[in-house]
Amino acid sequence: MDVLLSLKEISKTLNEGRNVPAMLQTALSKLLAITDLTSGWIFLIDKNGRHSLAANHNVPPALAREGCSPLKDGGCWCKNKFMKKELNQAVNVIECQRIEKAIEQNWGDTLQITHHATIPILAGEQPIGILNVAKPGKLHFDSQELNLLETIGYQIGTAINRVQLYEQEHNRVQELNQLSVFLQELHTLTTDASDDQLVEEIKKSFSFKDVSLQYLDSHIPMLTFGNRNECSSELHTQLTSHIYLFKERQRLLRLADELTRGEERQQLARDLHDSVNQLLFTLQLRLKGLSFRVDQIEVKKELTNLGVVVQEALKELKTIIQCRRAIDDVPSLSESIKQYANLIGLRVKLVEGHQVIFTKEEQEHLYRLIQEAMNNTKKHAHRDEISITIQHNKIAKVILIEDTGVGFDLDKNARLATLGITSIRARAGKLGGHARLTSSTGDGTKWEVTIPILKEGV
Repeated sequence: MDVLLSLKEISKTLNEGRNVPAMLQTALSKLLAITDLTSGWIFLIDKNGRHSLAANHNVPPALAREGCSPLKDGGCWCKNKFMKKELNQAVNVIECQRIEKAIEQNWGDTLQITHHATIPILAGEQPIGILNVAKPGKLHFDSQELNLLETIGYQIGTAINRVQLYEQEHNRVQELNQLSVFLQELHTLTTDASDDQLVEEIKKSFSFKDVSLQYLDSHIPMLTFGNRNECSSELHTQLTSHIYLFKERQRLLRLADELTRGEERQQLARDLHDSVNQLLFTLQLRLKGLSFRVDQIEVKKELTNLGVVVQEALKELKTIIQCRRAIDDVPSLSESIKQYANLIGLRVKLVEGHQVIFTKEEQEHLYRLIQEAMNNTKKHAHRDEISITIQHNKIAKVILIEDTGVGFDLDKNARLATLGITSIRARAGKLGGHARLTSSTGDGTKWEVTIPILKEGV
């Protein structure tokens, strides 16, 4: 055996390799030819003990059957030793469990191979796999042969490690390029982009098949994968960080929008009070003055009627101004409800569950929704009392609004739109929920409004 020639040929093959299976297949074939051995196979073994048949050459028919399933399945002595870190050098294996099983099961010809040498494939101290070589009738490998095989095992390990590092770096560059494209798309999404839109954008940018967005500690986004190997740890960390920043940007932009709308409402309330309110008040005074100066009964009566209309307009305007201010000036939904009920002369029985928290948007829409329901009770139910219950469960916030008024027939009543039902349902829909109305003549009216709990929190 020409040791130098052997090492040179094997080293050349391994140094030129870029694809691990092809490189190992070629190296194994040359190794067997140079060492005058006939059969060999290489296992790559991961840290969890799962092995794969990376290369094989001229294995006995008994082991080659069904796509080499006897080699791909199950364990053996050499693999067990490798996993226990007891296989530190090339050794003679007196009995091969896989060949023994093939003989017992009568799987075919073993080519009189009963023994093989087992060589650990290492890259420094990093275990990578096992090289097994054999020859019919060869029962023993001397120390020179084992030393050569052990040296080649180290060369194979170093080559595999080099290719793996190259592939990792190549994949890393590719992931960073994909991440760059994704971030460009991420910043084009609007503040109201849903989690589903975000997940679809991630799938499109990285070709992930099974990915979902969940939340830890109520508000911290976390990506989860059906196949964890789809995404490297580095990319997973980068994606999670950028998604968290995006969700924070969404939250801050929504907050800024709410503040802007709050300022606009306050300005509108001031404008209504300073302009329209004063004009109506002036008109009311002038109508009273005219009424005193005229003698015709019909004209005086008409002026009095106009004065009543103006008085009603002033009341409506006051209500609008109070409602506009209520959302921004009152810190809770319950206080807003009580203030409005007091304003329109309605007694309200309010029951609140423990720790029911609403976002600014939810509070605004729910206040308007409840306000509409209270108006309906006041105007149409012929009752001055309403019951409102605010509670939540694991998946939704629920608001129950009930009165014991005259009620109406849902199927026959043609005034649904004028009763504000469309408005109530629309506001619930804007929050991703729904509003269910039940009523019958003489049995009062009940609204059940259900708003799903956001992933960010209750």
